[in-house]
Amino acid sequence: MKPSHFTTSKIAIYEQGVGYPVLVLPGGPGLSSKIYRDCLAPLSKHLVFFDYRGTGASHDPKAYGVEKDYSDTLEVIEAAKLKHFAIIAHSYGGLHALRLALTFPDRINKLLLVAAFAGPSVFVGLGKRIAPVLGKDKTTRLKECEKQFKKRTNPSAARIVEYINLISLFHFKEPTTEKTQALCKPGVYNAAIEFANSDWMNIDLRSQLSQIKAETLIVCGQHDRMVPPETGEEFLAIPNAKMLTITNSGHWPFWEQPDQFLSVAENFL
Repeated sequence: MKPSHFTTSKIAIYEQGVGYPVLVLPGGPGLSSKIYRDCLAPLSKHLVFFDYRGTGASHDPKAYGVEKDYSDTLEVIEAAKLKHFAIIAHSYGGLHALRLALTFPDRINKLLLVAAFAGPSVFVGLGKRIAPVLGKDKTTRLKECEKQFKKRTNPSAARIVEYINLISLFHFKEPTTEKTQALCKPGVYNAAIEFANSDWMNIDLRSQLSQIKAETLIVCGQHDRMVPPETGEEFLAIPNAKMLTITNSGHWPFWEQPDQFLSVAENFL
C-alpha cells in the first residue's frame, strides 16, 4: 500500500476506510505502520496510520527520540486534518496517546490503549519476567546486544537479527518466524541505538492520568511479559476507563488474537 500523502517533514500517512477518524499510533520505538495496517484494516472506521521517521516510507533524518516522534505525530494530525478523533495506541505509542489526550481534551473522545504503559514502572522486574523464557544463555546475549547499542557501535546484521529474535521470545505467547521477520526492520534497531542512549524510560505520566477526559479502554495480553496486565491497572486512574484482558495473547493482542481484538475494538470505537 502506497502512502496517501506526506507531512512537511516527509512522514508517510496512510488513510483508509470511512466514518469517524481513528489515529493509530504504532509501538516500538522504531516500528512502521505495516503490521497495524494489516491487522486493523477490517475495522469499519476512517483509519489514519503513519510510519515513524526512518521506517516504512517515511524520511530517515538519522535522528530519533520521543520528542521527535511526538512532533511528527502532531504533524500527522495537522496534515490529515483531524479535528475530532479517537486513538488506538500500542505499547510505546501509548505515551504519545496520553500526551495528546492531555493536550487536546476536547478533540479526542476515545482512547484504546493496547499493551501500553504510562511510566517507568513497566520496566521494574522486566528481567525477572523474561529470564524464565530466555534462560541464562539467551539473557546474557540480550544484555550484550543492549550494551553494544549503548556504545553506539554499528551492530552487524547478524547481531541485529539476534536481538530481534531474542525480544520476540517474550513479546509473543507463541513466537513464529513470520512474526519475528516482520519485526526485523532497520527502523527498529536504528531507534534502539538512539533510545538506549536517552532517558525515555524515565518518562512518567501516571500522576496526570486523572486529568484525561477521553473514554478509555485498556487492552492487555494475558501472557504479555513486556507489559503485564497489572501494569494496565495503572490506567484505571483515568476517570472513564475500563480494562479488558485478551486470552492466549502476549504483547500483540491484535496480531495474536485478531478476531477477539477486532470485535472488542469495533464495539468500543
